[in-house]
Amino acid sequence: MTQDTNPDMEAVGRRIRMLRELADMTQESFAREVNRSQPAVSQWEKGRKMPDANTQFRVADVLRVSRSNLFAELVGKS
Repeated sequence: MTQDTNPDMEAVGRRIRMLRELADMTQESFAREVNRSQPAVSQWEKGRKMPDANTQFRVADVLRVSRSNLFAELVGKS
């Protein structure tokens, strides 16, 4: 995936950040929970990259939302 952002990825990133903050988690603590690095979380929240399919399930679990709702904009897109 490129470093360029797109509106769909930016929307997902904003949702991840909002839910993480509502859960009172820092990027660092959230990264530990999903077994990824803080810089990776930052890239997701900026809409520059997205977690891989397996990590998406863990992100949704930690944020207590469904994967399909969290990543709705990306469903069916490659």
